[in-house]
Amino acid sequence: MICCESSHPAVIQPENDGFRASLERVLDAQYYFQDIYDSGFLDALLADRTTKKRIVWATDTYGDMGCKGAGKLDEMTADFLLEYYPDLLRIRMEKRSERTRKHGEVFTPLDICKKMCDYAHKVLRGKDWQKFINATVLEITCGEAPFLASRRNQATGEIVPVAERFGLLDRKLKVINEKVKDRGEWLEWVFKAFQATYGYEFQGDNLLLARINLLRTFEEYLWDRWTMEPTDEDYKRILDIIVWNIWQMDGLTGTLPFGKVAMNTQGNLFTVGKTDEKMTPPCVIKDWKTDKVITYLSISGSGK
Repeated sequence: MICCESSHPAVIQPENDGFRASLERVLDAQYYFQDIYDSGFLDALLADRTTKKRIVWATDTYGDMGCKGAGKLDEMTADFLLEYYPDLLRIRMEKRSERTRKHGEVFTPLDICKKMCDYAHKVLRGKDWQKFINATVLEITCGEAPFLASRRNQATGEIVPVAERFGLLDRKLKVINEKVKDRGEWLEWVFKAFQATYGYEFQGDNLLLARINLLRTFEEYLWDRWTMEPTDEDYKRILDIIVWNIWQMDGLTGTLPFGKVAMNTQGNLFTVGKTDEKMTPPCVIKDWKTDKVITYLSISGSGK
């Protein structure tokens, strides 16, 4: 493995070109957000496999601005998001420096992302192409998952053309484009590539954007290669994979954000096998090769 009140909150207007570009990204994204809401995909993208409920906000960014229903322990809902989506993302961008100070949130520049992905690719590229597609990759504290799918320049908000993308998932998809000529076989290998691609994130807004990032990556590569849109069955399969593989977790504990974890007598985390109902359960993920649900803690540090 490589590793709001019922009224809209006030919005502070941008004062620089980079900020304006980001706001243009927000307004453009609103159309897609409406599409995935109407199709029912937004509900699917908010699912949490560990709790069998929805992901939570896990940030005070919006609650502190008077957004009722967006407290750090509140579940994220499709109706709330659709109503307040542009304002929520504006607030998110305005409070970036505070999020960096409180949560260590950093948006890695595109050129740095590429250099790190180049290095990871060197580790994996000696394998034959099929093994490369199936090689497991994990982006820890993934944010919007730029190391997996580099579809946006986070500094400018611009979409990166498919041919210029370099994320580790992007690289796998480009290999599939080169090696597979039949659409049905192409799709099966693309699903395998997504199944071998993982990422976890603490804050719910970032997590949702990461999931949307991967969903749009699937759509865009399918269109770029075959000039076709996904079928209902294609969407069903890819959404299932994305929601399992891009999950919400506190990486220090292996459990849900703000969870209560067990300690052993030495004061170290000791959650594997713990059955105390008062303790937060460890996060679960899916091993697609065995088709089994496992806990992240059962493999963390094992090199599997």
